[in-house]
Amino acid sequence: MTLNGGKLFVSPTDPNLSSDSFEFNEANIKTGGYGITDVAWRTANEVWAVGGSNTMYVSTDNGKNFSFDKSANSIPGNLYN
Repeated sequence: MTLNGGKLFVSPTDPNLSSDSFEFNEANIKTGGYGITDVAWRTANEVWAVGGSNTMYVSTDNGKNFSFDKSANSIPGNLYN
């Protein structure tokens, strides 16, 4: 997994750490420009991503497609919220 400016890239297989390059596929996630700060696999297929301003996303296909999860909308996450 790698993060960059609201984009999310996931390795389709376990990377060979002795190699100089790794294969990554871009996940289908619409962040609205908010950066992704953390990603975690809950199960083999269920993946959660969190970002700025209380944004949460969930994937049920091992990180290929994410949808917005609004369960954190009412939790203050920023000092100006």
